[in-house]
Amino acid sequence: MPIPLVVARIVAVTGVGFCSAFGVFLLLGGVWVLGLAFFGATLFFLGLMFFIERGR
Repeated sequence: MPIPLVVARIVAVTGVGFCSAFGVFLLLGGVWVLGLAFFGATLFFLGLMFFIERGR
């Protein structure tokens, strides 16, 4: 398995975890716009995961 593919998978999974957790934290804190922006980033990283898996 190529190293760039492994690195891309690690970045995508880490991005989903970080963005979704921080988004929930911000929404619970009442910072709605930034929390929703982090959920948008979560969707981006989910799309990136699907793109990586389909592209190999």
